[in-house]
Amino acid sequence: MTIQVENLAKSFGPVPVLSAVTETFEDGSISVLLGASGCGKTTMLRCIAGLERPTTGRIAINGRTVFSHRPPLFVPVERRNVAMVFQSYAIWPHMTVFQNVSLPLRAAGIDRRTIEQKVNEALALVGLSGMARRSATQLSGGQQQRVALARCIVSSSPVILMDEPLSNLDANLRIAMRAEIRGLQRRLAHTVLFVTHDQEEAMFIADTIYLLHEGKVLQKGPPKEIYESPKTRYAAEFLGRANIISKFERITAAGANTIRLGTLTVSAPSPPEEGALLCVRPEKWRATAPDLTDVLQGQIVETRYAGDRIEFTADTPVGRIVVIEISREERRVGDRVGLTLDACDIRWVV
Repeated sequence: MTIQVENLAKSFGPVPVLSAVTETFEDGSISVLLGASGCGKTTMLRCIAGLERPTTGRIAINGRTVFSHRPPLFVPVERRNVAMVFQSYAIWPHMTVFQNVSLPLRAAGIDRRTIEQKVNEALALVGLSGMARRSATQLSGGQQQRVALARCIVSSSPVILMDEPLSNLDANLRIAMRAEIRGLQRRLAHTVLFVTHDQEEAMFIADTIYLLHEGKVLQKGPPKEIYESPKTRYAAEFLGRANIISKFERITAAGANTIRLGTLTVSAPSPPEEGALLCVRPEKWRATAPDLTDVLQGQIVETRYAGDRIEFTADTPVGRIVVIEISREERRVGDRVGLTLDACDIRWVV
């Protein structure tokens, strides 16, 4: 089921939170709303769910309008056929796992035998078989998150909205649950709209990332596209790490564009507009001997051992450059180093 928002705007008093957003979230995929606190991602999710009334615009789920400013229409949350996983999971502590998961079915007046069958199937899907009678107070954070997922599954809603559902878990469990959610969505083919501020989480789980900033979608696309080809400095620095370089010289000769970075010369496409900056991801640099002619020369001022990689920062004629490399070579503060890169690894941002 597709979710469409058209010119969606929401203000709280005089403060605008969403500004005329028009997007389509595709059927059977995981769309991730990514952004810093206050960018409008949770507000958009709550507007789609029916928990907030937008100021203007239109929302449609599978072609059915559930909100319209003109003509005025507001379909309440219980009639939108969506399920939601909250950041707090919304698990009732006085109920058993079975009672928590069966809530949507009991509210719909489903018979007891069908409820038991559907609840047991949902618990099996999320790896909680045999725990139906356990009290919710006996559950770990990861188990509570699975109960919230099972409650969404048992409702048979084709649309699941998730508002930072992993933020309360520890790091290892959060990584495991990303894979759980991704695997469940693949098996069930639900349409999932997932809100997070965690860039790594978004990269892992999303089919499409929608990067929000100040109430607008700044850039959207598959994770690889957003990471490899950011269009703005904000996108480059928010999604991963980036070296943004303003000290460079452009050389145009015989129709070819060349960029000079200190003593390093490399081909580059023309900038999209005046004032554009160079963007190079840390892992794109290659470290080599400092006495070569066509390299960016630098001196290491900081090193970090990160297990599967080495990170170092070097002072260069174009500013400080962060480099990530998978190498057994030891890097020491004070060492001189030469840096080079391929033309295909240069991006322009504004």
